[in-house]
Amino acid sequence: MRQATSYRDLVCDERGTTLVELAIGVSLFLLIFLGSIDFARFYYHFSATEKALAVAARTATVRPAVCPNVPDTNVRGAAGADAVTPDFGASCDGGLLDADGNAVGGTICAQVARSCTLAETGASTATADEIWGRLGAALPPNATRENLRITYAFDPAINFLGGPFVPNVSVELTGLDFEFITPVGSLASMAGAATATFDQSPPFPSLRAVAPGEDLAAGNDG
Repeated sequence: MRQATSYRDLVCDERGTTLVELAIGVSLFLLIFLGSIDFARFYYHFSATEKALAVAARTATVRPAVCPNVPDTNVRGAAGADAVTPDFGASCDGGLLDADGNAVGGTICAQVARSCTLAETGASTATADEIWGRLGAALPPNATRENLRITYAFDPAINFLGGPFVPNVSVELTGLDFEFITPVGSLASMAGAATATFDQSPPFPSLRAVAPGEDLAAGNDG
C-alpha cells in the first residue's frame, strides 16, 4: 500500500521547477523582444511626425487656406474717437495716433484667428488633401484627419493695413492614442510583475510645427 506523501516531501519536491522557470524566462524574453519592436514603432512615428508636421506647416503657408473665412487682406480695426484714421500701408503694430501725433491706442488692423481640422469643410479641400497626402504615411496608423488641426494666427508685426493677410500657420497633431500591437502588459505579468498596469493605448504626444507667415498664394513646389 502506497504511503501518503509527507509535508516534508512536498516541500523538497522540485519536479516541474524547470518548466516554471522556462515559462518565466520565455515571458521575459518575449516582453523584451516584442516590447522593443513596439517602442521602436513609437519613436519612429514620433520622429517622422515631427518632420512631417514641419512640411505640412510649410505647405499650408503657400497654398490657399484650409479653414473657411480666412481673410485675404487686413482690414481696418476699431479706432478711438480721437484717433486719426490710418492710411492703407500702415504697419498693423504701429498703434493709432491723434492729430498731434500722440498715441491714443486702438487697433489699426482687425485681428483674426482661424482654426480647423483637416476633416472640416474648408475653403480649400485641395490644400487639405495635399497636406494629408504628405503626412499620412508618417503618422501612426490610427491617425485621421480629425487629429490634424491647422491654425492661422494673426501677427501684427508681419502685416500692414490693406495688404495681404499674412498669418503664422501652425499644424498640430492632437487627440491621438498610440496602439501597441503586442500584449506588453500581459507579458509583464507573466514575467513576474506584481500588477499589469501597462496601458496598451497610451496618449500619443501632441506635436506642433509653426511656419512663418506668407501670403497663402498658390505657389509652386521647389
